[in-house]
Amino acid sequence: MEQLDFNGAVAYIDSFLRFGSKLGLKHITMLLQKLGNPQDQLKFIHVAGTNGKGSTCAYIANILQCAGYKTGLFISPYVLDFRERFQINGQWIEKEKLAHYTSIVKAAVETMERQDWPTEFELITAIAFVYFLNEGCDVVVLEVGLGGRFDSTNVIKTPLCSVICSISFDHTDILGDTIEQIASEKAGIIKEGGKTVCYPQPFEAARKVIRKTAMNKHNAFVLVDPQQVRVESESLSGTKMQYRQFSLTLKLPGVHQPLNAATAIEAILQCALPVPDTAIETGIGQTVFPARCEVLRHQPPVILDGAHNLDGVTDLVGVLSQLEQKCVAIMGMMRDKDANGVLKILSPYFEKIITVTVSNPRSFSAAELKAVAQNYCGDVTAAPDVSSAAAMALCAGLPVCACGSFYFASEIRPFLL
Repeated sequence: MEQLDFNGAVAYIDSFLRFGSKLGLKHITMLLQKLGNPQDQLKFIHVAGTNGKGSTCAYIANILQCAGYKTGLFISPYVLDFRERFQINGQWIEKEKLAHYTSIVKAAVETMERQDWPTEFELITAIAFVYFLNEGCDVVVLEVGLGGRFDSTNVIKTPLCSVICSISFDHTDILGDTIEQIASEKAGIIKEGGKTVCYPQPFEAARKVIRKTAMNKHNAFVLVDPQQVRVESESLSGTKMQYRQFSLTLKLPGVHQPLNAATAIEAILQCALPVPDTAIETGIGQTVFPARCEVLRHQPPVILDGAHNLDGVTDLVGVLSQLEQKCVAIMGMMRDKDANGVLKILSPYFEKIITVTVSNPRSFSAAELKAVAQNYCGDVTAAPDVSSAAAMALCAGLPVCACGSFYFASEIRPFLL
């Protein structure tokens, strides 16, 4: 077996981008069979949804870690570093281990027919399963990449719990253009005889689809009750709240975070793992997550958010509405997102907008996004690059909000710290 170094492993993984995104379980199933089906020897909490998946996964993983479980966390997309995708007890995978486990999976891929080779995300998923098994994880918190039913993570058997976070319109070209179709795809992670926890959906139609799927699959079904969530105070520094018997302090700001935290708690309770109340309160209180209404500076505030769809930006609105002044916004977005819809919601909080081109082939150019933004704001500038945009915004003496895409958040974050 050829042993890759770290740079070789990343280059090998990146080389599979050319295979694009192919929803379906055929190729990942074949690859995992070659690897001895590591996923069948792991315990999972499987998390799908349009918004809130990342923070809900982080809450769950931190609670389990505080309860003494060796906890794997697989997230998509990453914000700070590729290794962020694979975490155990809050630590990213070491470079040497990523190289080692990628080498193992590469050897298996090379025994397959070329037409059956995996996509990049399937390859990453296989690496994650091998890593978590060989490192002895007690539980893995597994975030769905796209959709649910045909996502490569859905190759697992019945998990300890299936979690469905907030569902709204996104990736409609792949998942369907009605909320029922999208909910059906997300609910595809629900397995026979399992347990399902559902965020209190903004669309009743989504709630009905998820409940029906859970019933058809003979699942215990828990719908989080917003009436049990009691918010005592909220600010840019976080939220104090009560849920059931728990007194919680959330570091993550945003109007949806109390419900995300409640969803995470219900998932823990449904798993029937021994978890003391103190682990739940401590785990929730320790949770931070980059680019989820992340406050990077306080005087004046600098906020970084990766939300890119209409439902996701409502959390950001809740944070921006707490500011005493309008912001300088720095925006980079993908062409397949509703830039007009996002700007219509956010622009009342923006004094000036600086647009940038994200280093992604799907990105709006700075000039294209400027043309859209000018419909909503009288002061719009297209910046030549991310660092220039950050410098322009920070010198204005106003609050700064960088938003529009997780890809963009990853690029600009170092320039805003």
